[in-house]
Amino acid sequence: FQKKLFLYQKESGSFVHFTEDLVKFFDVLEEIYDSNQTILNFYIGEIDKQEDVLYERSASAAFMDNWFDLKKDISRIDRYFGRQLIAYKDMVKWMNKHKSGFEAYALSFVHDIQFSLSNAQGGLTRLDNLHHYYSSIKNDKLNRNIYLLTILSGVFLPLNLIVGFFGMNTEGLFFKENPHGTLYVVYTLSGILFLSLVGTNIFRILDRYVLNRILGQTSFYKRLEQRIGKIEDNFSLKL
Repeated sequence: FQKKLFLYQKESGSFVHFTEDLVKFFDVLEEIYDSNQTILNFYIGEIDKQEDVLYERSASAAFMDNWFDLKKDISRIDRYFGRQLIAYKDMVKWMNKHKSGFEAYALSFVHDIQFSLSNAQGGLTRLDNLHHYYSSIKNDKLNRNIYLLTILSGVFLPLNLIVGFFGMNTEGLFFKENPHGTLYVVYTLSGILFLSLVGTNIFRILDRYVLNRILGQTSFYKRLEQRIGKIEDNFSLKL
């Protein structure tokens, strides 16, 4: 077993003998860690943006595509930090065995890697929560559409049945003697369809901009403000 340090060159796919001292070696490791942490922070920031978009009910049609890309990349980062943690722990054991004098410094790297690994795993958990919430929103919309179709079917199918089976032998039907009766029926059905679509959009607007803000965020912040006020009174804090 050689007591030498080697660096892996990704471009050439080979290990190169590191001739500098341990101080320089840890400087290289610190640069690598800072670069990896910057990448991880970028992905965590993207998760924050996805959370804000979803919780504001303004998610785009490409939300699941973005979610999948984040899930895939952060899963790779999680595996990377897991393997890196094993290597750093082995390095700490080796330094403790040979009394290199850098044991505490190496151990601090282990703690940093553990923090990054925990941060990546927390990001994966947040993505899972976003997926569950997004699925619940989609299921709720689907249930509303099914309910609307059920109502429309309950109205028009009996009318279709009556007209189909009894229309030719029934007197006093609407627009029977009117030469423009078919056109009036088309206008009526188009108006009902238009009102259904407009009414659904109006309900969504009321739910997003009126009910959600008045009964949702405003009420939440009022309760939070009261809660902070109670804590401030109990502990005499000046926030």
